[in-house]
Amino acid sequence: MISSESLQLLMTRRAYISFKVNCFAAS
Repeated sequence: MISSESLQLLMTRRAYISFKVNCFAAS
């Protein structure tokens, strides 16, 4: 079972990647 810490880190990384992709697509 995934720990909440790992899940939080995963969500943070996903949000960060999505943010970078959005910035790249907008430029």
